[in-house]
Amino acid sequence: MFMGNGVAQFAVAMKATDDLVANTWYCFVGMIRGTTMIGFLDGVPNPTTTAFTGTRQTGTNFTVGAADLAANRPFLGTIGEVLVWPYALSNLDVARYVRMSRPRA
Repeated sequence: MFMGNGVAQFAVAMKATDDLVANTWYCFVGMIRGTTMIGFLDGVPNPTTTAFTGTRQTGTNFTVGAADLAANRPFLGTIGEVLVWPYALSNLDVARYVRMSRPRA
């Protein structure tokens, strides 16, 4: 998660040592809670948070699946659903959502 030109941007960036597997379901939740941006992967909060000091804008574009500032870097995968809540979820809410959303074998 990072701030770019005063705009909150959530990115899932992976390192070579990460254990994500192709063709596997993952759930990413990104939110602004108070003055902190926080991300969750499969219901687990990322230990790195970013302070949010900008202004939440309304009436602007909301981009999912590509970096708005670098449109030549699209997400190379499938996005199954996008949900937007008008409030920040608690950690327990995120964990419950992930449990309910996980595909069943």
